[in-house]
Amino acid sequence: MSAEELALRQKNVRKWILLRGLFLGILLAAWWILFAPDSLVEPPLKYILGVLAGFVATGSYLFNLRANLFPKPPAVARQNPEPVEPRPGPTE
Repeated sequence: MSAEELALRQKNVRKWILLRGLFLGILLAAWWILFAPDSLVEPPLKYILGVLAGFVATGSYLFNLRANLFPKPPAVARQNPEPVEPRPGPTE
């Protein structure tokens, strides 16, 4: 796969991840606003808590998928890697 195709695919994946996160936040906010019982919270507070719940849901979804949103460049292999010496463990 060429670099251009890879960049186009990553852009497409980012778009769908952002849309799904936004949709998830809207759904959760709407559920909280419409179906939270009035005995649980005061009616005006339902709107504020619904919007906050939507933001938290969207943020947590995007945070968990941050590797797909912001991929790291591939690691460059060093020419002569230094040997790693084993650490001394506890003596038995």
